[in-house]
Amino acid sequence: MNIRFHLPILLLAALAFAPAQSARAADSYDACTGTIASLPATIATQGIWCVKQDLATSITSGNAITINTNNVTIDCNHFHVDGSSAGTGTTAIGIYASSRTKVTVRRCSIGGFYVGVKLTGNAHVVVGNALVGNTQSGLVIEGAIAKSDSQVEDNRVLDTGGSTVAASVYGIYAHQAVDLTGNTVSGVTARTGGNGSAYGIYTTGTTHGATLRNNRVTDLHKDGTGHAYGIYNDTSTHVIMRGNDISSTGDIGIYCTTGLSAARDNVIHDFTTAISNCDDVAGNFHTP
Repeated sequence: MNIRFHLPILLLAALAFAPAQSARAADSYDACTGTIASLPATIATQGIWCVKQDLATSITSGNAITINTNNVTIDCNHFHVDGSSAGTGTTAIGIYASSRTKVTVRRCSIGGFYVGVKLTGNAHVVVGNALVGNTQSGLVIEGAIAKSDSQVEDNRVLDTGGSTVAASVYGIYAHQAVDLTGNTVSGVTARTGGNGSAYGIYTTGTTHGATLRNNRVTDLHKDGTGHAYGIYNDTSTHVIMRGNDISSTGDIGIYCTTGLSAARDNVIHDFTTAISNCDDVAGNFHTP
């Protein structure tokens, strides 16, 4: 008997009778400090807090998940946290931490809230999330004053808008020094009849530098006398915007309120003005 010839067949047969494993089963919960099993929830213990099923709440104010301590990770394991039953008049927030340090939100699907995720304080990480269908902002995040220590990476912020409370709408709103890398912001729509503006990525109060690299912003919709901006730097200096792809009918692709921030190697489509009041370094491409 030729052992070498029959070995692959035996291996295939063994695999055929092996128990089926779902893609979800590949996620391990061994590192979890605790489980978030219902909403609203308050986290008061440091560690990794896991979501193991889709969760929903109809609260119209307050927070679905409140973080009351530092050094907390919320890991949703790709499950959904839903606040949409509260309606378009909601002011509720999906995940909230006030004046905390080192909060991480990862692998979460969050939608139907006034703000999907809001983290103030510094040294936060928001990575690999889908913030879809929030009514005023997908993400609001704060970093340190003196250094860029909060990170926002590889998130999808989609279909933001519809609030009956606020006129202007933000995909990502970053306060002070926050680095944003590889995020997609698509579908930011100001309230009809409110003369509001649509901001893909909005930075403010950044005085010691931040980097916005390889982000994609598209599909912005202002209302009435409002404006549509791909990236808007408000009272922010020393911000580096490099390699971003900004495509939408709108007013200004990249805007700075001061000339102390630099734009390089960005591709900007369909805006009336590509870059305004920023230092246009080199390599920027604009199709009107």
